[in-house]
Amino acid sequence: MYLEHISIQHITKKFLENYQSKTVGIVDKDRVIRQYGELCRKINDMGVNISIIPDCQNTILPVAVTAGNLAIIGKKNHNQNHNDYSLVTNVLAGSRILKFITNAGLLDARDVVKLGNKFLITLSDKTNYEGAGQLAVYLKDANYEVEIINISFENNEHLYEHLLFIGNNKVIVSEEFEKHYAILAYEKIVISNINKIIANIIWINDALLIPQGFPQIENNLKKLGLKIYRTNLSEFEKLGLNIRDICTMVTKYPTSQIDISVYNKTSMAG
Repeated sequence: MYLEHISIQHITKKFLENYQSKTVGIVDKDRVIRQYGELCRKINDMGVNISIIPDCQNTILPVAVTAGNLAIIGKKNHNQNHNDYSLVTNVLAGSRILKFITNAGLLDARDVVKLGNKFLITLSDKTNYEGAGQLAVYLKDANYEVEIINISFENNEHLYEHLLFIGNNKVIVSEEFEKHYAILAYEKIVISNINKIIANIIWINDALLIPQGFPQIENNLKKLGLKIYRTNLSEFEKLGLNIRDICTMVTKYPTSQIDISVYNKTSMAG
C-alpha cells in the first residue's frame, strides 16, 4: 500500500485521563506519550507525513472503510457514543466521497479487511447482515469484489485482529484463521497472535511497522523480504490500544500537520 499521508489520533495526557482503558498493570502516562512520539517518528521514517485528529476524549476506533476515493462510514447501535464517527467523517470529507450505513444496518470497520481488489466482511455483534449488505453494494458499485462470512472469534475479537493483506497475494494471518476457506487462495505468513500483534502491524510503502519485543514473529516476517521498522508499544498494550485503532489512512492533509519534535520531551501536558 503506497501512502503519502496518515491521520493519527492525538494522544495526550488529557486523552489518557478520559480514556476508558482495558488496563493490565500500571500505565506510565509519560511513557505512553514518549512511545506515541516514537510511533509518529517511525511512520515518518516510512515516507509518510502525519496529520492529527484533534479533540479526542476517547479512542477513535476504525469507523470507516476506505476504498480508492470512497469512504463508507459505519454505524453503531443507538446506545453507543457517536462522537468518533463525526470526527473521522470530518477528517475524510476533504479527500474522499462519503457513503453511510443507514437504517437498521450496523457496521464496525474492524470487521472488514481489504485484500487487494477484494473486501472480506465478517458478521459480528457490531456488524449485522444489513450493514454488511449495504457496504457490499457500495463496494461492488466501485468495482470491488466482496465476500461476507460468518465466524466467531474468541473474546469478541474482530477480523482485523487476525488478518492483514501485504500485497502480491500475501497475507499475515493468525493461527486461528489460517485455514478459513475465504483465504485459501492467498500465500500465508502464519503467526501466533500474541497480544493481538496483527492489529499492531501496519503495511505501508512496501514496509512493515511492527511492535518490538517479538523476535520469533519478526524472524518469520523477515521471510517476506520487506523492510521492517520496530516501535515500542508496551504501554499501549497495557491500555488495550492498537496502532490500527488510532490510524486513519488518507490521501490529503485533512487536519493540521503534526510536529513530532514536541514528543522528544519526556511528557506533554495535552
